Amino acid sequence: MEGIKGFTTGFDYLRFGLSLAVLIWHSYLFTFGLSEALELATNWSGRITYWILPMFFALSGFLITSSLSRTPSIKKFLWLRFIRIYPALTVEVILSALILGLLATSFSIRQYFSDPAFYRYLLNILGWIHYELPGVFLENPLPNLVNTSLWTVPFELECYIALTLLALFGLRKWPGWFLVTFTLLCLIKTVVAIYIPITAGSSANVNGRHLVLFFIAGVLININREKIPFSGALAILSTLLGALFLYNYQFIYLAPFPVAYLTIWLGLQRPKRIPYVMDGDYSYGIYLYAAPIQQAVWHFTVFGKTYVGNVILSIILTSIFAVFSWHAIEKPMLRFKKMF
Repeated sequence: MEGIKGFTTGFDYLRFGLSLAVLIWHSYLFTFGLSEALELATNWSGRITYWILPMFFALSGFLITSSLSRTPSIKKFLWLRFIRIYPALTVEVILSALILGLLATSFSIRQYFSDPAFYRYLLNILGWIHYELPGVFLENPLPNLVNTSLWTVPFELECYIALTLLALFGLRKWPGWFLVTFTLLCLIKTVVAIYIPITAGSSANVNGRHLVLFFIAGVLININREKIPFSGALAILSTLLGALFLYNYQFIYLAPFPVAYLTIWLGLQRPKRIPYVMDGDYSYGIYLYAAPIQQAVWHFTVFGKTYVGNVILSIILTSIFAVFSWHAIEKPMLRFKKMF
């Protein structure tokens, strides 16, 4: 893959675009409720949403492997992951619990702080995910849920653990061996999914464990990048194969490499720089703040109860909080990356 060395603006646009895609899709969920959102997802018009999280995880696997390659030790790599993820997550969880929750709850202040759900919500900081705050968003179309996006956090942590284990067991030394082994495992899982009905399920869902596979595919493409051609024709083929495999649950285990290849090919493009997207990595802030803001927009405003209104208001408010998160928390925390 030529062009991997050096800066490419495509990855910045891709992270930003995927973050907005999640927000736009979630506005449908928060405006109409779970049943209608699932119905849309099973229609052809909604199947584009199948790509979003797999591409996000494949992109993450590719970029984080580059970070690992530049890092002298596993200890420092894990420290870099920690300061990149946890400070911003901690601030978002605390703001949701102490400010948003108090503004939106139907409970009294005393009831709110004495309810065990308040303290359980703080466990989100540790990656132990809880969605409810006492008396918050009880009447929303998606009731009782504050930040549904956090469901991916445990699987992101699994991805980091998986990459660490791969590195410890010789990922850099035997990249081809790991590529072949992973491919064989995916083929075996596909055969099992075809011939053992219990493993088959709804094509409307790519679950968290599947996302880990997309992450690993991104890792393996990065580590074997010198042997992989950078081709528009292969990107088109990957799009077709990705659609075929993503839309058929029994073939989901064949999807990681086509989806990851297309994702990385897009990331390696060099579109013109525009100020907002290039001023910082706002994708993580969008991920953290979008869902609670979307729920709040529906709860507090009339315009936000419509799909278009929810999208517009949520993009504006989430962008503000994403800028805050990057410039006030995420970027300053990077000063501590040399501690180990």
